Amino acid sequence: MNGFKVRLDGLKAGADYLYRVQVGETWGETREFNTLPDSGEIVFGVLADTHNVCGGAMNAALKFAPDLSFFAHAGDFVSAGGVYDDWQTYFADGTGLHAQIPAVTVAGNHDLSDGTGASYLITHATPANGPDAAPEGLNYYTELNDILFISLGGGF
Repeated sequence: MNGFKVRLDGLKAGADYLYRVQVGETWGETREFNTLPDSGEIVFGVLADTHNVCGGAMNAALKFAPDLSFFAHAGDFVSAGGVYDDWQTYFADGTGLHAQIPAVTVAGNHDLSDGTGASYLITHATPANGPDAAPEGLNYYTELNDILFISLGGGF
């Protein structure tokens, strides 16, 4: 499985950004995302145990809260972390929403069922600030405004 991720630094809070991805001579479609404001109220949705399908839940959350800033995903994105088709199905089911809406994620035991979490790690960029003894990228924390998220990857 091949995966690509990028970490952007220096973005302005509360701003809209457009981007496109190029592979060789081929350009993807233009996408948009918004960064969180520095302060104030934010709205986010929580997903868990999506097991390859998430589009319906993501669209329902956006219908309920159109100003949603990000998703927090509590793991088990897919049924079998080492199965390429499960990840392809998961991302396709999101109908492009993964390219627009940021996520704070944590790997669940199903995502790590291959024993390494390799597929999760190549498709999700996470901070490298976890405990020294923990596998890098699976245990970390992140602060968004006044919220502290602590992500402890399942299965380890």
